[in-house]
Amino acid sequence: MQLMNQSTSPKCARVKLSLALGLLLLSSAPAFAQESKQVAPQEKPSAQTQDLSDLSIEELMKIKVHSVYSASKFLQKVTEAPASVSIITAEDIKRYGYTTLAAAIRSVRGFYVNDNRVSSELGARGFARPGDNNTRVLLLVDGHRVSDNIYNSALIGTGFPIDVDLIERIEIIRGPSSSLYGTNAFFGVINVITKRGADLGGFEVSMQRATFDTYEGRVSFGKQFNSGLDLIVSASLADTKGPAKLYFKEFDNPATNNGVAENSDGGNLSKFFASISWREFSLQGVYSKRQKQIPTAAFGIVFNDPGSNVDETRGYLDFKYNKALNQNVELIGRLYYDDYYLNSNNVRLFPTAAGDIRVNSRFISQGVWWGAEATVTASISDRYKLTAGTEFRNNLAQDDKAYFEEPFIQFFDDHHSSHEGAAYGEGQFRLSQRVLLNGGVRYDYSPVFGGTTNPRFALVYNPLQKTTVKVLYGQAFRAPNIYESFVHSQPGPFATLKPETIKTAEVVVEQYFGDRVRVAGSAFSYGIRNLITRITDPQSGNQTFVNVGRVTSSGFESEVEVKSNFGMQGLFSYAYQSSRDSDSGAKLSNSPAHMLKLNLNTRLGFRNTFGGLELQYMSDRKTLAAQTAEDFLITNFTVLTQQFKNRFDLSFSIYNLFDTRYGNPASVDHRQDIIPQDGRTFRLKLTYRFTGK
Repeated sequence: MQLMNQSTSPKCARVKLSLALGLLLLSSAPAFAQESKQVAPQEKPSAQTQDLSDLSIEELMKIKVHSVYSASKFLQKVTEAPASVSIITAEDIKRYGYTTLAAAIRSVRGFYVNDNRVSSELGARGFARPGDNNTRVLLLVDGHRVSDNIYNSALIGTGFPIDVDLIERIEIIRGPSSSLYGTNAFFGVINVITKRGADLGGFEVSMQRATFDTYEGRVSFGKQFNSGLDLIVSASLADTKGPAKLYFKEFDNPATNNGVAENSDGGNLSKFFASISWREFSLQGVYSKRQKQIPTAAFGIVFNDPGSNVDETRGYLDFKYNKALNQNVELIGRLYYDDYYLNSNNVRLFPTAAGDIRVNSRFISQGVWWGAEATVTASISDRYKLTAGTEFRNNLAQDDKAYFEEPFIQFFDDHHSSHEGAAYGEGQFRLSQRVLLNGGVRYDYSPVFGGTTNPRFALVYNPLQKTTVKVLYGQAFRAPNIYESFVHSQPGPFATLKPETIKTAEVVVEQYFGDRVRVAGSAFSYGIRNLITRITDPQSGNQTFVNVGRVTSSGFESEVEVKSNFGMQGLFSYAYQSSRDSDSGAKLSNSPAHMLKLNLNTRLGFRNTFGGLELQYMSDRKTLAAQTAEDFLITNFTVLTQQFKNRFDLSFSIYNLFDTRYGNPASVDHRQDIIPQDGRTFRLKLTYRFTGK
């Protein structure tokens, strides 16, 4: 700090220090470039399991054109996909020390994540309503819908049911995708592709130790047998005490411990994952359980009482049949069974003649459902490819109840069931070597909200060999969920709410310069109608949901990816968006105008040691109380040593390196307007393999 000029602001100082750290990474790369010339070439593993640490410097520094499945439900190059696509690989997760799915998604252009100290909420293209719990981006695991059937929400933070070490890649498809996936594919689709047994090749044990007395452990076994059977089984446990003290100014008075919540931010989780595949058949099972304290006193519960928590359980079985009927026709069938359980145990004040007493209140949700899907993809010729599919889901239970334990007072006990079905078709037509046309449409029907039809069109043009231009248009919808339709709309039925709709137009340009530079950019505009909004009924005084919101937005996103010839690789992105209420013209809450992100990675003098630097800047955001959550810059740094003695991976990460103080806009369920976030934290992780790949 003595080197800092007194006139330099702390924020400017952090920027300079972050850039200095990046220069340090750059300076280490040439040393490795010289060393790499002396390393004998190694035998390459299969393309699926190949580790970047095994590649020569020449191979490593070439930008690969990824393939993506989720954009069209068949494998294609991202340059031909009818959407703007980003891919996060398993190596990215390790190199940058991502601990959750939310942390990985936060690194992608145009996306941002709010943490309210209970759950992580995803924002895209300037839209993220605090408290909406990720209902407008569809989350899949190997094509299986992860959203529950009560809130249609998806857990992307610690509650995400798959350990991040088991992720092979994450496919992020921007834009409306209801033409293939139906409800919730509003701003896009995120498909998490898990590893196979062949990727592990034996037993693997991982242990982590982090700030706030955080411990995590994982045991996994994976193998592909000579018969072709592929098996992977994994179990994970984690526990954290959280910060010992958290200060919230809104509770700063003697009656509420002067605004300090003590030992109220802890949690624990357990996860189990198993997948077995043989020939055309595969079976996947997932179970996760998470308990998290509520330090913010949301929902009007008692402040500074560690007894308030949420307990969530999520599980499913997914059976899939994938058969190539001949060279040109592929059939995929899926049958699944899911359940979801939420128990929110909250301590509240109950008035009596002798004064207020503390009582436990329970809010319990239970969802059970099964479903089936079938998709056929036919390549009629080199120029035509057609996809057709159908889906059905039967919601056996969509139950909610709330009550005080003692004295027992029941507020509601609702039991519901429903079903829904859909049919869709999509065609890809290669009009010439330079022009690709894609179009699709899907019809969804449910007795709950009726029927809805959503199309998508894309024109992909390659004016030059390494230049791609995409012109895109799509529509999507989000159906009202059980919680919105019943819990806060009583005594009204589903039919009082209509689905939200969005129409998006977008132009995407992607340019490759040689093998080491890629530049991409997109400009978009969208309009949302029938936005489901929570209001207070002026007659009853109760909260209810109605279709009153309309939003318009426009913006652009850009990124530059560079892989130098001396061992450095970097990704820089900038996103601008302007999202406003169509009726008032007011800027949306929790909508940053500017986001900048920089990821740098290089080897650090040793062949298998890497340094990863991540900078993330977000401009200020409006809160629900029309205040301002200030802009911030976060710097994360990870050092990773891979395959030490062919057995160990060791990494050390520092998050929020310069201890930036910042907060996220809160929801209507909080007394706080802004939820403070953690300062500097650390993590040490060790992974040991009993057998090599």
